[in-house]
Amino acid sequence: MSKENPIHIRLLVPSDLNQFYFTFQEAFDDYSVDIRLDRKAFDRRMLDKLGIDWALSVGAFSGDKMIGFIAHTANKYQNQHYAYNGGTGVIPEYRGLSLTEHMYALAIRQMRDQGIDRCVLEVIDHNRSAINAYSKVGFRKTRILKCYKLTNVLSTKSLQTYESKVLTIDDIRDLPDTTFTSFMDTWDQLARNIANARMILHRDHNDALIGYCVFQPDNGRVARLWVRQEDRRHGVGKSLLLAASGDCSNRPLTAINVDSNDEATHHFLIACGFENQIDQWEMILQID
Repeated sequence: MSKENPIHIRLLVPSDLNQFYFTFQEAFDDYSVDIRLDRKAFDRRMLDKLGIDWALSVGAFSGDKMIGFIAHTANKYQNQHYAYNGGTGVIPEYRGLSLTEHMYALAIRQMRDQGIDRCVLEVIDHNRSAINAYSKVGFRKTRILKCYKLTNVLSTKSLQTYESKVLTIDDIRDLPDTTFTSFMDTWDQLARNIANARMILHRDHNDALIGYCVFQPDNGRVARLWVRQEDRRHGVGKSLLLAASGDCSNRPLTAINVDSNDEATHHFLIACGFENQIDQWEMILQID
């Protein structure tokens, strides 16, 4: 496909999903982090986990070929109506043409029409080209988010009594909230992906909740971890992670988007054997 073909930008539709997959693979083939996916994992990521909103998601096309995309979803976050960028990509041949800015011009119009207050995204802190592109659109850096991966085998005493179960809507209503939460780990967003989430619960002899861990067994992602205040520093959190790890079929646990100012969580994860592998900037665009 030659660059001489006219480039046009439009909203994505469900029938674009097949081409979207191949463009995603091509756009991220040279990315600093390997996020290439097989087709089943891609569909699950976009349709189930992200819950792509086609009315907010945009593609750039050269002739009939998709050459770039921005995938959005929308939900409540920080008590406001947010759109979330679940992935931006442009294939190498068409970079440097300001396609991200052009695609966002359409996306922002759609966001205004839907009454969305802000758009949020995360970008790896050393990805200067992406940060510059988002800055030109109007995004501003708000905080550094740390991403962790379990690199050492957990060594701890397992919980004597705990319950492992599929996460349900009723659980979401009843469980205490946690302090480190990004857009994708809000209860509203987790509810969209509830079929792929499990949780570990630990209670005392009076059946009062001591702690819980919400995670995704298919990829090892820890979405939520909470321990009752008076039971912290007694190995409960580490034991919850050990139990979750046992349900993840040898996939390493990951905990992403922890606020860099949350020193207590940072030290806890390091003590549990996690490694801070990458940092990301959270960037937010105010929709006028």
